This record gives sequence, C-alpha cells and structure tokens, in this order.
Amino acid sequence: MKGLLLLACISVGIVNVYGQVPILDIIQTVPETNTVTNEMRAQMDSDVTLSCMVENKPSDVSVIWQKIIFYPNGTKGDPFRISTDTHPEDNTKYSIEKPTPLVWRLRIKAIQIVDEGYYNCYVQVTDAAGNNVQEGRTVSVTAAPKILDAESSSDSTVREGENIDLHCNASGRPFPTILWTKGGNAVLPGGGVTRLSSLLTISNAEPSFRGTYMCTAMNEMGIDRRSIYLDVKFAPRPRFDPVRQLQAIGYRKEIVCAIEGNPEPLPNQISWVNKMGERITDSSRFKIQYSLGAMNRVESELTIFNVQEEDFQQYSCRAFNNEGSSLATMELVKTDTPQPGKIGQIIAGGSATMVSIATMVVCIVVRLIH
Repeated sequence: MKGLLLLACISVGIVNVYGQVPILDIIQTVPETNTVTNEMRAQMDSDVTLSCMVENKPSDVSVIWQKIIFYPNGTKGDPFRISTDTHPEDNTKYSIEKPTPLVWRLRIKAIQIVDEGYYNCYVQVTDAAGNNVQEGRTVSVTAAPKILDAESSSDSTVREGENIDLHCNASGRPFPTILWTKGGNAVLPGGGVTRLSSLLTISNAEPSFRGTYMCTAMNEMGIDRRSIYLDVKFAPRPRFDPVRQLQAIGYRKEIVCAIEGNPEPLPNQISWVNKMGERITDSSRFKIQYSLGAMNRVESELTIFNVQEEDFQQYSCRAFNNEGSSLATMELVKTDTPQPGKIGQIIAGGSATMVSIATMVVCIVVRLIH
C-alpha cells in the first residue's frame, strides 16, 4: 500500500513538472488535405508545406519532423528524421519555418516522386497510452506523363515478313495509360484503330504496315505524345492493269507497268522482255520511260510506235531491288478499232525520233511566243 502511494506521488510530480500532455494538430497544408483519406496530392516540382501547431510543449522537448516510406508491396520502412526543432537534416530538400511561436512548418522543396510517404511531427512525450504524441499526413505526388526516350522506340525499319515490337514507356503519377494509333486513323496491325498497351507487337510485317504510329501517354495531369515512323522494306511488285490490252495495226500503244517496292527500283533495275525473252530497249519503234510516284511507287512505260502484226504478243516487266525481284506479264491483242492512249488520244504511226523532234519544235514555238 505504501508502494502504491509512493508511485502515485511520483506520477503527480511528473504531471506538475510537465503540465498537460502536448496537443499537436496539422492546421494547414499546401496543397490541401483530403479530409476523407487524410492525403495530400502534390504536383511534382512544387513546394509542399505542412504546418504543425504544438500546444503545451515542455520547454526542454523538441518538435521533430520525420518521414515513413510506404513500399508498393504494402510494407513500410523505418521512420527517418527530417528535422529537430528548426534544424533540418538536409537543408537542400527541407526547411523548417516558424510563422508563429506555436507552429513548426515543414517545407518540402520541389517535391519529387521519391519524396512520397507519411510525414508526421511529434514530441518525445508519451500520452496516457504510452505513445509518442504525433500528428501527420500522407503525401503523394502527381506528375504529367513524360515519354521516356531511353525506354521507347524511335523510327524503325523492318523487312517484309519480319516481326517487330514498338515500345512506349512513360513516367507520371498516376501511372499513365498508353494508347497506340496509326496516322490517318488507319487500322493497326492485328486489327482495331486503337490499342491500350505500352507494347505494340507487329507480326509478319506487310508493306501496308508502313506509316506513322502515334503513342499517347495520358493521366489526369496531362498527355505526352511521340510519333514513330515504321518503314517496311520489300521486293518490287510490278503489275499491269489490265493484263490484256488492245490496239489496232498502225497506231501507237503505251503499256504502263506500275511497280511498288521499297526501296523503289531505279531505271536500270527495271527491264522489259518480249515473249521470246528478248530484252526491249529504246529504238525507232520502242521507247521506255521512267517516272517516280509517292509511297515507293514508280512507273515504267513502254511505248510501241506504229504497232505491227509481230507486236501482238506477251510483254513482261521485271524489277528488282536489294530485297528481291519479281515479274509481271501482259498481252497485247489485235483489234480493228484503234484504242486511245493514256491521255485519251488516238495516235497513228510515228516513231520515237518523230516524237522527240515534235516535242523540240513545240518547245521552240513556245519560247518564241514568250
């Protein structure tokens, strides 16, 4: 009984020395605290402040700010001290301000994602339950998406039939959603006009897969975009349209071989042969012209002047590039009705030499007029 009385006297003595248990309250935060979650959401690179008001603090006890890290797996790390009274451990990252005698304001400078965690202020005095008196807030960081150069694809080239993965990785809080589209709202390889993934897998590449792919990273803070051009290399694909064409004896015939290939075949990589396999070259009766179009398309045009009986046969257009070669064949068929050329005119007779002279005369006349 005497022992219990002595303990009670000691306890009373402690209360008399220290007075009431300190009262701590976070009275203001920038940004504001969500009162439901007790969380502050700060934009990256902004300053964050938490103002802790302490009442009934014993004169020989310091106010301490500390931080506890929460890991993605749900565990938390040990608390580490940020400051004691007005002295921060790292004054490049933190400062302690004293707007009033009872307030210790923690400033987190230019907050980054690594600064996320639970921040609390406490005094080294225990309450009736034996716990340190403390008050805190959870601070999370928001950041607009930023596509990461080192972890994302740039303009790429693939051969026909090969596979390729296009990567688009981005930072940001909340973690951004990645959306893929193709220029002109075209269908993506594999179907659909959009794809939600940081990885766009392209299998068995086709020439139609060429184009600009747009990667868009999005979250509530904003968006970031990157365009990636995919080039597909493939062997030439010559074709005739139609494969059976008509002309009458004595008239000019223009036969167009349309070729698509990447890289585009050059004039010396395109050849014409007749049904006997004999190569056709420029002469008084034949002329071959080359024109370059868009999207890896070229045309090789064979003009036959003053078509004769022996000209009614098959003609083949062969083209090659670094990726391979291919051949297309058409047939010129005799008719009694003269057929117009590609510009809609029916032209009789003539030769390559006559055409060249006529062109030169027209140019001279035009020049004299001007």
